Amino acid sequence: MTAHSVFDYRCPSCGLAYAPFKKGVKCPKCGYEPQETHDMISEAIDAWFYHVFIYGRGTPPAYAILSLGDHYILLSCIFLDYYVYELAKGKVDKEHFIERFLAKANFEGCEYLVDHYREYFSDLLERFEALTKGDKRMLDLAKRVAKCVERTSGEDVDS
Repeated sequence: MTAHSVFDYRCPSCGLAYAPFKKGVKCPKCGYEPQETHDMISEAIDAWFYHVFIYGRGTPPAYAILSLGDHYILLSCIFLDYYVYELAKGKVDKEHFIERFLAKANFEGCEYLVDHYREYFSDLLERFEALTKGDKRMLDLAKRVAKCVERTSGEDVDS
């Protein structure tokens, strides 16, 4: 069983599917600023921890994307798996890590999404670290997830 989201949203101005994950997040395509927001980051972090508990890593072996929220959950789980993989190897330069992760994505024709995801992943890491700061179990968890990532992918985020 995997964690899923029922969140769906489209910009009322241009129709772009994206998550206004906090106040002030504008549509990456047309700049429309919605009044409503959805705490996608908390939902994604909760899903990551749930998947780690069930599967030993945040990214489940199979995952059906049934909503926009599911898309963000899957991206966040992959991102956090690689982040804790890098964390298990030592200190991580967050900005550099985010840029390397974004460079691996294909934004062809949707380049306007890059800044949106840069801000999303930056906020995701900030919230993730605030939740786990000072928790010695986090390093143990990172090492456990890193072993699963190595076993299943055979590569790290740099390859």
